[in-house]
Amino acid sequence: MDLTIGPFNYSYWAAGEPSKKGDCLMIDGLTGLWKAADCNKKMSFVCLSPASEDATTPGPEENGCPSGAKCLNGYAYHGTGVYFLDWNDAEKYCVDKFGGHLACS
Repeated sequence: MDLTIGPFNYSYWAAGEPSKKGDCLMIDGLTGLWKAADCNKKMSFVCLSPASEDATTPGPEENGCPSGAKCLNGYAYHGTGVYFLDWNDAEKYCVDKFGGHLACS
């Protein structure tokens, strides 16, 4: 999973969304737009955990960012594209593996 971090603009809903398809949010990998999703559906996900204080901009591990993560404003974003889990299992994975949470939880 290629993870790009940028400023959020909270108007990223796809046309016709949010729908009544579920209480969770997914990001369309092609368009980057948000869609409602069933929380029981297994999907790839991103974990968010605290990074060291000097990891304020994207950079390598020497800059305080854990290996394999992207860091911004003191947080590490861990792409987990090879794992497909439902919301509950993904949240547990993020807590157990990184001491964090789902990025959108």
